[in-house]
Amino acid sequence: MAQKVIDRIIENATEEQLRDIVRKWMESNDDFKTFVEHSLNPPVDEIDFDMELGRALMHEARQCVSRRSDDTLDWGNIYYYNIAPWAEEAESLSTSRLWNLIVAIFTRVAMVIDDDDFNGDDWYGNDYSLDIGNILETLGNLCGLLVIKPNLTEEGMDKLEEIVEKAQTEDKIGNYMDTPYETIRELISIRREAEEISCGLYDVMIGADYNHEAGAWVCRKVDFVRSMGLPGEALVMIFQNLKYPEVCLKYYNELMADNRWQDAVDLLDKAQKLKKENNHGWYGSISPDWLSMKQNLLMEHGTEEMQIVNLTEMFHDSFDEKKTDCYRRLKELVAEEDWKNFYTGLLSSKPISFGFELDSIAPFLVIEKEWDWLYRLLEQNEQRDRADYRNPLKYASALMTSHNAEIRAMLVRTFREYAADRFAPKRKVSAGKYTYFCDDLQSLAGIGAKKELIELLQYFKTEYRRRPSLMAELRRIGTI
Repeated sequence: MAQKVIDRIIENATEEQLRDIVRKWMESNDDFKTFVEHSLNPPVDEIDFDMELGRALMHEARQCVSRRSDDTLDWGNIYYYNIAPWAEEAESLSTSRLWNLIVAIFTRVAMVIDDDDFNGDDWYGNDYSLDIGNILETLGNLCGLLVIKPNLTEEGMDKLEEIVEKAQTEDKIGNYMDTPYETIRELISIRREAEEISCGLYDVMIGADYNHEAGAWVCRKVDFVRSMGLPGEALVMIFQNLKYPEVCLKYYNELMADNRWQDAVDLLDKAQKLKKENNHGWYGSISPDWLSMKQNLLMEHGTEEMQIVNLTEMFHDSFDEKKTDCYRRLKELVAEEDWKNFYTGLLSSKPISFGFELDSIAPFLVIEKEWDWLYRLLEQNEQRDRADYRNPLKYASALMTSHNAEIRAMLVRTFREYAADRFAPKRKVSAGKYTYFCDDLQSLAGIGAKKELIELLQYFKTEYRRRPSLMAELRRIGTI
């Protein structure tokens, strides 16, 4: 078949057809599979950044055309699928390759973004200003990496200054948010004045904190100071910047490499304290799991008592499966004769308001068959929220033997209270809420409360007969 004919067939094929062909060939041909993997996910030092950004932008432009009603380019896709992955590996790039990446972002993004790109609205999900900001901050970080390259020449700095000046001349982004251009100019000025790499370059980037990478820049500065033969000054710098998780992690790895495990434990304690103090800030949210790291260290070097203390803190600091795992490990470490007193203290030591103690400790009360304690929690929960039937429903099966009459009565009361609150006369209710409510109602049959289910069905059928959508949902329940 002639090449022109094949080209025409490919042009007329759908994307799904072409994807199926590629997948089938990959399954039967390892060489083709390797070719596809390399072509679609090449090493970062082989990527033509300008060409790939051009393709990505063309794709997003076509998406705008297909949406018709929305002509705002999705800069989020450009950032998360192209620029951000490249930036993660940028430090390993040569000076020339890093320069190519910076130029591509300047010319394909920074100099292209216009006022129209800020016309989106969060309500419609097309406000990409945050993504534009991320791209510009990434550009700032990349320029920082370029300026600290030892082999960056005077000519290279001239080119960088020239492209920054051009971007500023044509800039529309600055009308809506900060840009990194003045910071880049400051970096060039410091490098020229010092005629070499200096600590001032790192200080500028730490202060800028683009993409919350100040901690990474502190680590780079530490390495730079050490390279100057000043280990003492570098250590002071580490101690002064432990609020950054990256700095803590760097020092922890160094301590472990030197087998200073007790110092590493002390550092993890300090890191956990800083994490709690910054719990509502960015650096608290991205911190590693210091307690788990400490537990792994204590399992190798610490005593069982030290492990128990740390696992207790982990238990109170964790949720769901991780919390359950901590509880299991504690049960293995604590002596059997001491376990009841221990878990009683563990589950009582940090009371949580607003009913969250149910999610926090109720599963463990079930494990230990503490039925009276569990029921008291449900009673307290009902006092706080008389319309909460979901928690009684969640633990009803566990209490059917020890508190049979009480839990059945609670289920009836809370289901009725919920309906009275949510389905009151003249209150608008979406049909979906009826579906969820009736699904929960039907589950009563599965926990041995069929009598209560029939009672509630009859009550709701009478009380809410003027709600036809609810009546339709009630009729699909088999026991009616």
